[in-house]
Amino acid sequence: MKAVFAEMTAGENEIADLISRMALADRRILARMLEEQVFIGVFETIKVLEEFEIQPIIGGHEGSPHEDFVGRRDDWEWPKS
Repeated sequence: MKAVFAEMTAGENEIADLISRMALADRRILARMLEEQVFIGVFETIKVLEEFEIQPIIGGHEGSPHEDFVGRRDDWEWPKS
């Protein structure tokens, strides 16, 4: 089964084809791996923005902004504004 969508680039079609050949369990493993990498990228970006005092990433609600980000992932409640 070849997954092809008009809006997709050739590279995206290759990725879709690869994923369509994977077992569901393998897709879930891949999804968790990708999710973790996105989390790490956002975390590191927030740390750099905080280090260089780039607005609006200055000061956090419960610690530093990157600590707040990690806490929200661990189900901390969002502050009421």
